[in-house]
Amino acid sequence: MALSALTHQSVVSSMRSEDASEPAVHIALADWADAVVVYPATATTLARIASGDCSTLVSALAISTRAPVLLVPAMNENMFRSPSAQRNLGQLRQDGFLIAHPSMGYEIATAPEDRRPSFGGAPPVGAVADMVEAILASAGQKSAARPGD
Repeated sequence: MALSALTHQSVVSSMRSEDASEPAVHIALADWADAVVVYPATATTLARIASGDCSTLVSALAISTRAPVLLVPAMNENMFRSPSAQRNLGQLRQDGFLIAHPSMGYEIATAPEDRRPSFGGAPPVGAVADMVEAILASAGQKSAARPGD
């Protein structure tokens, strides 16, 4: 509700359309998008996408779109550096997903008085917006260079 109030747009939160004559929501969004940004991308979300698990709207959209997809990992440093997370990130890169580099952040699972900066947080919104602008500019140049697209 908060996001809808801020943007004055409806927010999609289900894979199913209320109108059975409409296409599946994730497919309609996948076809509509110029770029998809998963921000923040948790270890669970990254694992779902890497394995082809379309059980959530986010993973189904990321997997089904042909638009560039930017994944912005945000998790505990130990989780980010774990072999399974690194394997999933490697698979995602190999599959053509764009991966933002984590930055410093605060672990929210730690008691507030014990929180210290640590690696693994999502980059600031402004940095992600700059990445999206660069992705869209690059995609525009590529499509302009391909006659007939």
